[in-house]
Amino acid sequence: MQIYTSRYANRSIEKYHLSVYGISLYHVRHKTAFKIEGYLKELAPTRDMFGLPYNIYRPKYLAILNKLGVDRIRELLLSVTDGKDVVLLCFEDLRKPDKWCHRRIFAEWWQEQTGEKVKELQEYE
Repeated sequence: MQIYTSRYANRSIEKYHLSVYGISLYHVRHKTAFKIEGYLKELAPTRDMFGLPYNIYRPKYLAILNKLGVDRIRELLLSVTDGKDVVLLCFEDLRKPDKWCHRRIFAEWWQEQTGEKVKELQEYE
């Protein structure tokens, strides 16, 4: 199973034939170009983290991931994807300068813990 990340507004996701799961606290309300198979709230930030600066947000989100652990997260992903490649989505448009989000914090953490790279899916217009 390969893990990717992206945002809900990436219309190119339908071309990749991946399992699609949101990792945002809130569900997407706009129509997407692809089917969202579900939401993994365990990987979402908490409500109190919204609006925090990166240097405070990051350790709080890492604490969530560390509490879950690699084995539990892998088990969770495998249980919903049956081993199929998956893309984890949230709202942020990381193409904008100085933008960051928890999906890339997750990607960095996952690679540090497992050695498995989590790529951001490109957007094609």
